Amino acid sequence: MDFEPSMIKYKISGAKIQKLLYTVNQPIYANGLIDITGEVLNAKPESLNGKIVTKIYEGSLNTSIVNEKFKTKLTKALMFKGDIITNLEPYKLVSKVDFMTSMANVFVKKAIVNIKDSSINSDYQVKISDLNNLYELTNTKMKGAMQLDGTVVKNKDLIVTGTSNIFNGKLDFKLKNDDLTANINKIDVKSLTNMLYYPKIFDSRANAVINYNLKNSTGSVNADLKNGRFIQNKFSYMINQLAKFNLTKEVYESVDIKSKINKEIINTDIDMKSKHTQIEITDSTLDTKKRTVDALVKTDIKGIKFDTKVTGSLDKPKIKVDSSKLMQSAVKQKAMDKIEEKLGGGSATELLKGLFK
Repeated sequence: MDFEPSMIKYKISGAKIQKLLYTVNQPIYANGLIDITGEVLNAKPESLNGKIVTKIYEGSLNTSIVNEKFKTKLTKALMFKGDIITNLEPYKLVSKVDFMTSMANVFVKKAIVNIKDSSINSDYQVKISDLNNLYELTNTKMKGAMQLDGTVVKNKDLIVTGTSNIFNGKLDFKLKNDDLTANINKIDVKSLTNMLYYPKIFDSRANAVINYNLKNSTGSVNADLKNGRFIQNKFSYMINQLAKFNLTKEVYESVDIKSKINKEIINTDIDMKSKHTQIEITDSTLDTKKRTVDALVKTDIKGIKFDTKVTGSLDKPKIKVDSSKLMQSAVKQKAMDKIEEKLGGGSATELLKGLFK
């Protein structure tokens, strides 16, 4: 005789999240309350049928335990609430999720958990109304909003893909376990620097490839900026005063940027050329946690060469030009221009210019 029930109905009201975690032998990651209403019409995996409605409310993350387990540095309690509707199908749990937190909101139209092989296949949408809410996770000041749409697949590996229309361009990324690869296409550099609270120095469209390991916090960024111009700022003003040259009128058809990331330290090389100028930055250092910069900018403007040292706070960096080198280079260039003017070119001109150098 088969005494297995054909239908199961149950209702749980005000269950404490911390007690449920303790029951399943898990650390008390969070506090809060859960209501669950279930109607299982058939409990056999091969003919599973029914519906479960879950409501989570008054939730708060236990920051001390989360910091200890996941090596984070959260100080503010993360508040959360959510609604989950799960339909039971043969060998499958199919859920719709609306999950709101004080950091970001997550929406899932269809998440499929296969109870036969424990695989997961889901879409997702993440909406962040204020990027500054992510500061404790990223250690980087940001402003503005962002929306990500993508998929999550968990079999042998965890693979997360995502896309976002940001800074008038597009971001596409793929996370495989701890390895993140991202492609950025035609984003507006001025909008990006504004979002990061960085000084507005350059206006351009950028393409970039990012490789980053989440576990080690290391990676690289290779970027290519197209048809860029300097914005009027302290650096371009000083160039105008010292070299009598308006840097903001130069067009840089291509700017190559190569960066290495090691936790909060970013070392960068930049090479940029225009019709009349060449600017090189080698092994500059940016500390995203302390928000400091240390860079040597080597500039060549129509043969006039000089160095500029940029140090200190990103919000108000100190800019110091090697004026002696600038003056010497300017005098030499004027002398070579005079030789060209007097001799009118030719081998003799090149010989004298070479000797003068």
